[in-house]
Parts: sequence; structure tokens; C-alpha cells
Amino acid sequence: MRICIAVNCWKRSALTKAVFKSWRVAESNSEHTILIRAVLSPDDPEISQLTEACFHNDVRFTLHDNQPMGAKANARSRFCSEWEWDYMMVMGSDDLISPNFFDAYEHVFDTGMDAWGWADCYFYEHGKLYYWPGYGARRKESIGAGRMLHRSVLECCNWHLWDDNISRNMDKSCTDTMRAHGFAPQYAPMRLEGHMLIDVKDDVSITSLASFGDTIREVQSPAWLKVMGL
Repeated sequence: MRICIAVNCWKRSALTKAVFKSWRVAESNSEHTILIRAVLSPDDPEISQLTEACFHNDVRFTLHDNQPMGAKANARSRFCSEWEWDYMMVMGSDDLISPNFFDAYEHVFDTGMDAWGWADCYFYEHGKLYYWPGYGARRKESIGAGRMLHRSVLECCNWHLWDDNISRNMDKSCTDTMRAHGFAPQYAPMRLEGHMLIDVKDDVSITSLASFGDTIREVQSPAWLKVMGL
């Protein structure tokens, strides 16, 4: 399977380098071909470091304004459309994945699902790992990171999954667009699958760890996380 990881980058070049590394490690443990396509912003104070991280990890990139984020995300989709692939995987530049993460999507590929994602995820901040159960019954949707979207979904939506004018509620915007075009995105908890997607939090994060309140709980960090330099 050919998978295109689509990512928007902004600052945090050292973290982004570690994230790219975790994606390439996961690729080496799978039978899939992983393309990584990124959008950088010309006014990013760390653009030179991010450019270097892209070159060292075989990441093709284009440039677009960082705000609004919806427009940047749609520019990313259009950029990805220039290559041949089966699924587009939506990720953030702060999202680390476990070494065998792509194994978790085999049922998606085998059955040809249109859109699938994770109900939950993990957060990392100041040396501690936390588990978040996700949006729950109120939202009935997956988290944004790790969503696997078949190329036909992007084509049907004309490569425009997000409202151009927003920088918040990105996950909901994408879900609403897919549903409006007749797709029914599926999701499941990664806690039950044994895989991990870890969103690293800091002062640049769009949503702070504190904003999740008592919905998160601290858990033990896996050994592979230390290998990533965290």
C-alpha cells in the first residue's frame, strides 16, 4: 500500500525531526511505502531548520501561510494530489508513533475503508505521558491525527476537507465535510489495539494539555519513547 502522510509544520524543528524519524522507523517495520508531504510557512522563524529536517528524511514540501489553518490544510491536500498513493494519513508535526504503528491499519487496507481513525490518543509533556479517551459519545468522531483517508474521499471532496477560514475545530470541520459528501468515517480506540500515537505538548501547541482537565490520566511511558530523545 502507498500511504501519503500529510503534515503542516510550524516551529518546533527539533521535535519535528524526531517525529519524522518515528514515522520512518514505523515504515521500516512495515511492508508499505510511505510518502511524507509537508507544508511549511515562509514566515516561520525556524524555516531553515525545518527545511533541513525535510531534506534529511526524504520529505517533499511546499510553502503556504500558517493562518488560517484550514486554508493551509487544504493547500496540503492539493500538494499531496501531485503524487500517486492509495491513502492519505493526516498527522501533526508533533505526533510521534510507535514502531509498528502501521500494522494497526491492516483491516482498513484489507477492506478498502473510505475513512478511518482513532477514538483516543496519548499526550506527552514535561517528561510525563497521559492517556486521553477522545471526544466520546458527544462528538462521535475520531481525533484528527492518524486519520486514514482513501484517495477517493479527497477526490470526491475536490481536495477541500476543511473550512478555509478556521484555525480551530479542525477535526470537526473535516468530519462534517466527509459526512456531507456521503462518507461515514469509522474509528476505534488505540488503547485496545496496543499501538500508540503521542501528541507532544508545549507552549506552541494549538490546544494545551491543561485544557483537557480531568479527562486525561497519567500512564507509563514506553521504552521506545526514550529512543526518540524524549
